[in-house]
Amino acid sequence: MCSSDLINFYLNDKNTLSLSGKYGYFGFTMGSKSDIYEYTLPVTSDYYTINNGTFEIGGGFYSGTLDYSHNFAKKSHTLNFSADYSVRSGGIENTVIETESDSTFTNNLNESKYRTFQDRSRDRLRIKLDYVYPINEKSKIEAGYQSRILSS
Repeated sequence: MCSSDLINFYLNDKNTLSLSGKYGYFGFTMGSKSDIYEYTLPVTSDYYTINNGTFEIGGGFYSGTLDYSHNFAKKSHTLNFSADYSVRSGGIENTVIETESDSTFTNNLNESKYRTFQDRSRDRLRIKLDYVYPINEKSKIEAGYQSRILSS
């Protein structure tokens, strides 16, 4: 699920300010079941287990962007600024239940549970500034700056 909006403010014929944002939720779940038979040779040692597992990925996100554009009097002479901030929450969870069993896989004897969680939350800020000055129809000077700041 995701939702987004965009608003443009035309300050005048040379300056535009834009605001946009989006938010949503993402998720995925998968399960598994295995009946496992292990043995060794030449000495026979039988071991029966039942594994039930779930794997889940999920979380929420939102982001906002501010864009500013200025067109100078000379054609193709521009200054553009953009700032984008986004947050993602959630993570990956893996759960396994391992049960010792008999050869019919119906009599459960001893159960072990394992759970892992990887936090995938993060914040990101990106700032970008671009300047273009045309010298003639075939040549131009371009300068820019970009910064990305990540935290997790």
